[in-house]
Amino acid sequence: MKKMYLSSFVIAIAFTLCSINSKAQTATSGPVALTISIEDAISITLGGTPDVLFEYHSAASFNSSPNVAKTNHFTVVSNRAYTLGVNADAPFTPATGTSVVPLSTVQISVTAARPAVTGATTVALDQNLAQLVATAPASTGTEFDINYNIPTSASQALITAAATDYTTNVLYTVTQL
Repeated sequence: MKKMYLSSFVIAIAFTLCSINSKAQTATSGPVALTISIEDAISITLGGTPDVLFEYHSAASFNSSPNVAKTNHFTVVSNRAYTLGVNADAPFTPATGTSVVPLSTVQISVTAARPAVTGATTVALDQNLAQLVATAPASTGTEFDINYNIPTSASQALITAAATDYTTNVLYTVTQL
């Protein structure tokens, strides 16, 4: 009988030892600061063929309203809403002679923007900055299609200009709101 009690006691102890839950030890670090620092970011990148050329080869050219459409003319990246302005950095400069062609001969407009913008207008080129787009949303890449136009009345006025090339630089300015 003693053997039976002893066997029962050994079995009970073994069962008790097996049923004790063992836990793994853990350690937790102190807090680690994680920061995302965002600065205002803005850029404008011209498309592959940014130059604009109007050609007047014949008498009929002076009675027309030529357009130069530039698809994906430039892309704007901005993390805030912005406005878009345009101006020339100097008057038209003739390659030869001193004949004058007014900057206002050329009109510039936004024909499309992806994503859409609001308040797009047509402006006559000038050395003073003119607002081309009133509000554009923050975007990782808004593509602008731009149209350059010389109205028929301005084309007719060019008939008295000397036969040479007239050049200036057009500048686009993006200002965050």
